[in-house]
Amino acid sequence: MKLIFSIAAAVMFATSSSVVQASVQYQITDLGTLGGSSSRAYGINNTGDIVGRSRPAKSDGSNGTRSAFLYTNSQMLNLGNFGGSNTVARASNFSRQVVGYSRPNSDSSEYNAFLYERGELKNLGTLGSGKFSYAHDINEAGQVVGHSHTNGSGSTSEAFIYENGVMTGIGTLGGKSSGAFGINDNGIITGTSTTAGANTLGFIYQNGTMTSLGSLENTGFSEARAINNNNQVVGNSLTESGSYHTFLYEDGVMKDLGSIEGDSFAYDINMSGQVVGGYRSHLLEGSGLAYLYTEGEMHDLTSLLSANDQEKWKLVSAQGINDSGQIVGWGSIGGASHAYLLTVVPLPAAITFMMPALGLLGLFGKRRKIS
Repeated sequence: MKLIFSIAAAVMFATSSSVVQASVQYQITDLGTLGGSSSRAYGINNTGDIVGRSRPAKSDGSNGTRSAFLYTNSQMLNLGNFGGSNTVARASNFSRQVVGYSRPNSDSSEYNAFLYERGELKNLGTLGSGKFSYAHDINEAGQVVGHSHTNGSGSTSEAFIYENGVMTGIGTLGGKSSGAFGINDNGIITGTSTTAGANTLGFIYQNGTMTSLGSLENTGFSEARAINNNNQVVGNSLTESGSYHTFLYEDGVMKDLGSIEGDSFAYDINMSGQVVGGYRSHLLEGSGLAYLYTEGEMHDLTSLLSANDQEKWKLVSAQGINDSGQIVGWGSIGGASHAYLLTVVPLPAAITFMMPALGLLGLFGKRRKIS
């Protein structure tokens, strides 16, 4: 029996480091660009389609203006624009409807929300006499949310929902501005609004009512950025220490998820409660690093890559995560900013090898009992 236990221990020892590494390691895919030098990914749906923006190349080889892209079937597709420039895609659904914002013409400095479907880019317009609007999310029913200026000066803005061809404002928490950043398949909206008391607070909007999420330690500042189908909301809030921390809001309670160091900001959450975002040190205000919050811990995403990939990449921000755990954002590689896709590395073959050995150990144990 000593020999058997020695063999089992050896197998377990040989594979233990692989098990730990595999449980947190990701494979990275460089999504490339539209021909220019940079790209950023902002969202990924449950079919693995990715959206963002990239710079195409001009005929002389220089960078063109920012263009929205849809990355599907390992190809980055340029979604075009309204005849202007600077187009950004923020989210997509199972039907490959894509939302974002674009300048309406080549002479404009304004942005208008768009819906892309069946190869066409549709301008969603604005609320009131506003000139700017931005679409941030879309659910599987095709409901779009975002925010729009409501007057020509831009001094007021309002969160909106766009459905059945109509853009409708959903109000504020009493202040002059609000914006919607997420909508789930239950039709519940989350976002951020100012209040009559000059605070800025995250909100949930459902059944025609906008409800404040409050803030950590009652500081009066929070931003809600995403909501999953379990109605869990994530975002960031100011703390008494002066730092911004990621929060998770569920069942009426806002929980502080902390930060690896300095400030942390959440951008998405999946059905498993995994959260992605970015963090920065107070000593290096211009710096940013991507994180994953899972199973009660916040991890620097770059550290979860293979040693070889860590030498090539610095992951700056994680913007989206789907229910399969795939993560998108952007990072620095070779001095350029590129969109990436992270996929969980499967358990190594060593685990499969270990299982028969453990089964054999159990068999020997049973035989000894009988004899």
